[in-house]
Amino acid sequence: MMLNKLAFRNAKRSLKDYLIYIITMTIIAAMMFAFDSMIFSKEVRNMCSEAGIMAAMLGIATFFIVLIVAWLINYMAKFMLEKRSKEFGTYLLLGMKRKEISHLYMKENLIMGTIGFMIGSVAGMFLQQIIMTIFYSVFNIEYKVKIDVQGLSVLMTVCCYFGCYLLALFRNKRKFKKMNISELMKMDKENEKIKQGSPGLAQWLFFGSLAYIILFFIKLFDGRYTVSGVILMSMGLIISIYMIYFGIAGYIARCVQKGSRRVYKNNNLFIYRQLSSKLSTMRFTMGSLTILLTCAILGGTIAMMFAKYQDTELKNIMPFDVLVYSNNVNEDFKEETEAIEELAGIKEKLIYHIYQNGSHKINDFLYVNASTIRKIYRTKDGKLNEEAVKNDGYEYYDYDTFISLSDYNALRKMLGYEEITLNENEYVINIKKRMKNDLKAC
Repeated sequence: MMLNKLAFRNAKRSLKDYLIYIITMTIIAAMMFAFDSMIFSKEVRNMCSEAGIMAAMLGIATFFIVLIVAWLINYMAKFMLEKRSKEFGTYLLLGMKRKEISHLYMKENLIMGTIGFMIGSVAGMFLQQIIMTIFYSVFNIEYKVKIDVQGLSVLMTVCCYFGCYLLALFRNKRKFKKMNISELMKMDKENEKIKQGSPGLAQWLFFGSLAYIILFFIKLFDGRYTVSGVILMSMGLIISIYMIYFGIAGYIARCVQKGSRRVYKNNNLFIYRQLSSKLSTMRFTMGSLTILLTCAILGGTIAMMFAKYQDTELKNIMPFDVLVYSNNVNEDFKEETEAIEELAGIKEKLIYHIYQNGSHKINDFLYVNASTIRKIYRTKDGKLNEEAVKNDGYEYYDYDTFISLSDYNALRKMLGYEEITLNENEYVINIKKRMKNDLKAC
């Protein structure tokens, strides 16, 4: 009974002293709950059944998330053992059994872990709505905010979270049993020791990493990317974030060593020393959290940008909601019209004909001059490679296509454009926007 009271008292005190621990565990629980809820959502599973590649990507993402969570939980449990080592050594000196202290450590961490899980689960419900909104926007689908808690998602989150948590605690419990009083006392001192290394080097690391992060975000909006370039830039960003925290402690120590008036004013010296000490002992944890949050923000931003780009491109490629073709010139599309009317309704429709006169001058011109395909269909002397055209069979039509002015104006009206007029022997060439520069160059 006394051991339980001591565990609760220590856990309550640790909530104040090790707030970063609770925040980290809360973020972990929130991310796991939000992602698991999305995976087990009925709507997402229906979408995955239609797109197998998306299900595979979600599975891979889940695997990596579990690995990251397991590593981070293990690191935080080890961090707590190091911070409490001197206290546990004192308990041994007072006559407490090693087994009792080990159980005390387990109970304290389970209490704090449970608190973090409970807070994180509530936060995860709100985070789930953000992730689902981003996920649906990528596919240009409207998402209505709703709380959807699936039993399987809760079970998976509990199993992953507490499974990783208990494994980390048992691992540290075995480590604790092998340590003596002297090692526990020294472990605490080593944790408090500020490993500055070379303050000058740390200072350059800080400013160099800061400059790289600024450069990264400038390049992010440059618009010119390659796969290898993205991988290298991303790896550099991860390293720079860690180096920021490794370098800032040395930079503060450098400021203290210079001994300017600002350092010795009021309580600044004490604040600088405390800040440098905290950054030195928690820089790896803070760096890891920063990377996770950065990845989440960047991932959401890129997904939204990609969705907006896809939506714009879709309107350019497919300006109409439904396009139906037929080789039968007498086709009335009765079956298709009835099906669309039943499923979605039809506001406007137009049945028009495409004509050919047996010539292919425009087709040949595009094969030779279009920047996207001319390397394939143009010979070295700038003429049409007829053999390549014959073998490829990519062409939309074998011959140049025409449409009547009345049908063309009807289509323009449906899209909100003004009608055009033509005099005798005049014509209009309708091309894709990307071909505009190719025509100007000719």
